[in-house]
Formats: sequence, structure tokens, C-alpha cells
Amino acid sequence: MKKHQIDPHKYQTLGMSMGMCLGISIGMTIGFTVFDQGLLGMVLGLSLGMVLGIAWGMDKDKKVNAQLQDKGYTILAITPKTDAQDEYAVTISDKNGQKQLVLVSKGDMEVEQFEIGDLVYLDEDGDMEQVMDKDEKNGKP
Repeated sequence: MKKHQIDPHKYQTLGMSMGMCLGISIGMTIGFTVFDQGLLGMVLGLSLGMVLGIAWGMDKDKKVNAQLQDKGYTILAITPKTDAQDEYAVTISDKNGQKQLVLVSKGDMEVEQFEIGDLVYLDEDGDMEQVMDKDEKNGKP
């Protein structure tokens, strides 16, 4: 079994980055229209975007980490579906050995680059996501 090094704050960092980008653009727009000062709007938007992004990321990290502690899904097998050319049947197992079949689209498979032995997370819709990026798994920053 593979040994995984997991970043417990992955989504918090991602949320902060996305929040800052969106916050600056929205803040600049509001700054020029309301205050007639783009810089003031940028500072307010940056701060607000960062706070909201961190809050979103902390919530998602909390859910992912709780599921990892509770279930710890690992990919056991990946097989293309015979009746659909654009889907894969992925068999996952939790810590207790309970197996589950998840359908993954070809596009998601290419983006996520799932492999046997990977730790995965099931979101609210039942879709699989990588717990860690491939670069993180290979020890690259």
C-alpha cells in the first residue's frame, strides 16, 4: 500500500488564492464606481476575498479530512465501461473493506489522473476527487 503525505490545508490555500483574485477584481470595480478610488476598493476587495476564500477552504478541508479519518477511500480497480465509451467504472474501498463502484467520466479521469492505490474523496454529489495532486504525490512542490 502506498504511503501518502496529505496537506490538511489544501483547499484553504486554494480558497485564499481564488478569493484574493476575485476580491481584487470586484473591489476595483466597486472602488472606482462608489469611492472613485480604485486603490481603496482593491484593498477592501483583497481583504474580503481572502477571508471568504479561507472560510470556504477551511470548510471543505474539514469535510475532506473527516471523510479520510472515517472512511479513507482507496482505489482498487479502474475499468472502462463496455456500454459507454466515455465512462470508467472505478472500484473503491474504505478502511473497513466495504467496496463501492463509482462512475467517472473520461474528462474527469484525464484531469484527476486516478491510479490504483490513490486516496480519494467523495463529494456531496458522489463524485470522486483526488485527495492530493500528482506533483505532491511524487514529492514535487
